[in-house]
Parts: sequence; structure tokens; C-alpha cells
Amino acid sequence: GKTGGHLFMETGPGLSGRSGDIAIKTGQGSTSAGSIFIDAGSSEEGSGSDIRIGAGASLGNGDGGNVLISGGQSNGNSSSGGSVYLMSGKAENGKNSVGLLSISDTKSVGIGTYTPDESYALDIQGGTATNRATLMRLQGDDNGEGFSGVELWGNSSRRWVINHQSDNGFSIQYKESGTPQQAGERRIPFVIEPGSPDNALFIKSNGYVGIGTNDPLYKLDVHGQARFTRNILVTSDIRKKENIAVVPNALENLMKIRSVTFNYIGEDKTTYGYIAQDVEKVFPDLVTTDSKGFKAVDYAGVSSVMVEAIKEQQREIRENEEMLNEFKQDFELEKDLLKSLNDNVANYLILGAVGFFLLILTVILSRKY
Repeated sequence: GKTGGHLFMETGPGLSGRSGDIAIKTGQGSTSAGSIFIDAGSSEEGSGSDIRIGAGASLGNGDGGNVLISGGQSNGNSSSGGSVYLMSGKAENGKNSVGLLSISDTKSVGIGTYTPDESYALDIQGGTATNRATLMRLQGDDNGEGFSGVELWGNSSRRWVINHQSDNGFSIQYKESGTPQQAGERRIPFVIEPGSPDNALFIKSNGYVGIGTNDPLYKLDVHGQARFTRNILVTSDIRKKENIAVVPNALENLMKIRSVTFNYIGEDKTTYGYIAQDVEKVFPDLVTTDSKGFKAVDYAGVSSVMVEAIKEQQREIRENEEMLNEFKQDFELEKDLLKSLNDNVANYLILGAVGFFLLILTVILSRKY
């Protein structure tokens, strides 16, 4: 027939005490003991048969029975105790997943491997037969919480907690005592809320961090507006610098740059700034071009040029003031000289008039006498 035969092994019931036991045991050997194989029958057309190992149920108030599977003990000094392996069957066409559970004598649990690394309590390797992905799933109970997480303990009660709640997102928090907060609590140091946009935080293999982009081109690449509640400090110690020189012709070159208002494409907000191509013509070192050809301006560098431009302008103002003071002094001297000349002319006119009067008087008197 199409159905193979059955094998039943059963002990008699105990009427007033425990029932009988079944012991399956191989003989001892001088080099190695015999093995025991329990194998269900194969089917040429239908599914393979099952093997079930189940503990007895309690029909009264007692506890249910336990299923104990243990590796063999070793009494040798250089030997290891036997491990426990559970392996599922493999489909020839590769459609079924391959599951493997092993528990070694070092208390390491392996999934997907016969030989879990004893450095880890849980060593998961491999994946499904179709995509070889290695995945682990933790799902909370259906009690309205939907909460799941992993705790990484050090010593005492200090640990890192990674958790997820269906309505509050994902969080990472450090705890020294007490119960971890839910993912939605704002006191947690790192939280990703549900509905966060794609690429909210992205770290590339080269260490570049992108916020709002999955292709960061700098150590920190933020797509959008950023806010800092404290100052941004930039290392500027002279001990880390060389080839130091004052910016030449700062004022003259700064006059060649346009300060413009604009809005970014797709946005309505008016912004003040510069055009990178304009700055590059005058100060090429203040403009960076990324791998996609987009240019960025070092605004802090522009401010340093402004400092020198202001200093140059102040020097020009001082020079003009000095020239003006010299002109004022010269003007005062000329004014005093002109006054002196005017006084002399007046005196000369008076003396001339008196002399002329005396001359006329002399002529008149000489004619009379």
C-alpha cells in the first residue's frame, strides 16, 4: 500500500501509582558506545512522516512532564561533553529554509551552525536557503503594548536597552537601575519615532554621516536647516598651523563679491548669502566642489577676509584723517599769513595817506610863504 507500517511502544498504565517506563539504550563498547537512530519513514509521493517527542500531561493538579535532551557526559580531562544538535531537513530545490539549533557544552547556543563560537552566548549564522539573509525577530505580546527589546548587560544592573514599541518607535537607552522607559519618552538619549522619513540618519561605509540624505559627501552632511543651541567651536590653535600669511588686498577683492538675496529651488524662504561661482573667481580656496559638481562656500573663511578688509579700510580712514589734519594746519597758517598781510596793507595805506596829506600841506604852505 501507499502507507507504511506503524511502530508503537507503550507501557501499561499505573492504577494507583506511576506508570511504567520505556528505556532505549545501546550497549557499551571498549572504544565507543553504540548509537541510537529514530527515523520516520520516507514517502515517494506525499509528505514525510513526523516524529513527536512529548511529555505526559497531568490529568489532576500536578505539573506536566518535562522533555529532557542532554548531551553525554565525559569523564576525561581533555575531552568535552556531548553537544545537542537539532536540524531540519533540506529541500533539494532550495525552496525550504534550513534551520539548525545547537547547544554546545560551553553553554553557547548556535542557530545556523554546528559549532557556535564559545565567545558568544548566542551565535546566529547563515540564513534562508533562498536569500541567505540572517534575520532575528522579536515580537511583543498582543496585549496593547506591542513592546519588544534587547538588553545588553555589563556588570551589576548597568545595561544598554534597545527597544521598540509599535506606536512610539525605536530607542536606545542606558540604564543603571530600574525599568527601561518606553520608546516614546523624550528623556531617552536616542529615539526614532514612527513615520520618520527615509534617510533620516545614514552612515556610509567611509564614516560619512548623512542627515536627510543617503549619500553624504562630507563627514557630516545635513540636507536642510540645522539649529545649534550653543556655539560651534573650530580648532584654530597656532600649533596646528603652518604657512601663515595675512590675506592680501582683502578690501579690493571683497568689493568684487556680490551679496545677494535668493531662495533655494522649491522653497519660498528668502536667504542672504553669496554665489559660490562669484567667490571662486576671487577666493578659490574658499570654495569646495563635491563629487557631483556642486559648489559650497566656506562662510567662516569669508568672515576672516572681512576682518582684514575692515582693517585695511580703517588704515585708509586714518590716513585720510591725517591728510585732512595737515590740510587744516596749512589752512590755519595761510589764514594767519593772510591776516598779517591784510594788517600790513592797512598800515601801509594809512601811512601813505598821512604822507600824501603832509606832502600836499607842505606844497600849500610853501606857495603861501
